[in-house]
Amino acid sequence: MSESTPITESPEIRGQLSRIVASECFRRRLKLLDLFEYLAKETIAGRAAQITQKRIAAEVFGIKKSKHSQSNVSVRISASRLRDSLDEYYRKEAQPDEIRIYMPPRYYFIAVEKLKEPNYSGLTSQTDGFEQSFISPKRISENDIIGELGVAFINKLFLEMGFLWFPTRLEAGIDGYVEVRLDSGDVTNCIIQVQSKATDRPFEAETSSGFEFRCSSRDLDYWLAGNAPVILVRSRPKTNEAYWVSLKDYFSDPARRKSGRIVFDKLKDRLDDSAKPALQRIAIPATSGLYLGTEPKPEIIYSNLLRLASFPTCYYVAATEYRTPGEIFATLREIVRNPFGEWVLHSKMLTSFHDLSVTPWTKVCDRGSVEELNTNEWAQSDDPTRRKQFVQLLNACLRAKLYRKGVKFSRDNQCYYFRATQDLSEREYSYQSREHKASRSVFKGYPKRSDHTQMSYYRHSAFSARFVRYDSTWYLQISPTYHFTRDGERISLFGPNLLSGMKRLETNQAVHGQVVMWGHLLTERNLFESGPMFLDFSSLLQFELGVGLDDDAWLKREETDKAAALEAPPIDARQESLIL
Repeated sequence: MSESTPITESPEIRGQLSRIVASECFRRRLKLLDLFEYLAKETIAGRAAQITQKRIAAEVFGIKKSKHSQSNVSVRISASRLRDSLDEYYRKEAQPDEIRIYMPPRYYFIAVEKLKEPNYSGLTSQTDGFEQSFISPKRISENDIIGELGVAFINKLFLEMGFLWFPTRLEAGIDGYVEVRLDSGDVTNCIIQVQSKATDRPFEAETSSGFEFRCSSRDLDYWLAGNAPVILVRSRPKTNEAYWVSLKDYFSDPARRKSGRIVFDKLKDRLDDSAKPALQRIAIPATSGLYLGTEPKPEIIYSNLLRLASFPTCYYVAATEYRTPGEIFATLREIVRNPFGEWVLHSKMLTSFHDLSVTPWTKVCDRGSVEELNTNEWAQSDDPTRRKQFVQLLNACLRAKLYRKGVKFSRDNQCYYFRATQDLSEREYSYQSREHKASRSVFKGYPKRSDHTQMSYYRHSAFSARFVRYDSTWYLQISPTYHFTRDGERISLFGPNLLSGMKRLETNQAVHGQVVMWGHLLTERNLFESGPMFLDFSSLLQFELGVGLDDDAWLKREETDKAAALEAPPIDARQESLIL
């Protein structure tokens, strides 16, 4: 197999890049688009070798002053997501004849797997007085030569061991097969599949004792899916070096499988006559049968994490003589009718995304003590106290944002819930679900069984929220629930019992629908909405798994059993009188 070839300027490459950028896989992944376009431009400009994690962090993500390890983690995660998204595009949307663009493992440039040959039809050249026509000349690159040298070198090594080598010629990830031959000359029909990776350059992270090699997820899925053992041979034919590893044994460790990285030991892993006994042990035993694994079924996992896409670049801190938030609100109401609540008070210090050096904030804090600070340094702090204060400010901004959307916060139940309508009539909320437009009743009254003219309780759709940080990214964790009131305002005394009954009978699909609804509410933009927009949320986080379950085989029966098992027992007269 040859080395990765960086893309160059050509109409074919430009056209392929445009198709990828306009695809459904990249339509909503704005950060990945920025990263992809940056890497493509730098690669086409011939600066592939100069692309580093530090440059990407500074020029794409704007992380210039962050800790080195934090910026590196952000870049590695984004690069991994870009590789997965490119694989997803070619798996789901690309046409069979499209040029394959990819990002090689452990590198940060954009490579091309196969370029279409240029069309030279109609062109001629003069040679020794003869007119020579040529149409679409065939080319063999230097990388192809190196790949063939690697296969030939492996052939020589296995023959010296006494094994038989059979090249595959036409291959998709296996360059040949080795049949184990005993010292007596008997052949065993026990085979090992071989994948060759040759180069004429230094190995990745090479030292005097070892080096590394990173496998793509697509290659690993192919190598590990079959029923025969597969070895990877990393070679440098010009220096007569070849090293090997048994892929199924090496990646039996889940941590290694997740990273896709192989660490070679130049002494232990050298492919020579000393490797012969180990190769014989991993070959398929003659007495074993054929096992074919089940066909993998890809599955998308939807989470309840809503990514915090942006927040203000700076925040303000000022000293104040006020001791309670109520005192500050009372003073602000004397100046403005509806004072903003995006601030927190701690130890007579006021912290806010609002500029505290202007009116009306100068009425509640000392203007001379106002400081303007960098928000990102605060958000990425590892100090638990500072992180807690940052979350308090985020929660204050979230409460203000949702209040303007008709959603209130219950301090008793610590949840956000849809406000009751003025006439206590039913309220519905329309939103875009995963596939189509949907609507849900978010506020509804339920009459008493004994007297339908009187209401027993009102149910509000609600959710509890929690800001969490993974790596360097902040998320809002949405946990759907319900809020029960007697009259749209006062909490129902029987709310816990009513909530328990709802939770017992709700299905996973119903909970998922509520998460999507709240995600839509938090991300929708309303032109008529007033007030500052300090928090901007992106789409709900989702993951794609290579292996899933066939829901149709068990879901219908499971849901029936679950409903029967969870069916609440009939209530007695005393309980009915309490609830109704």
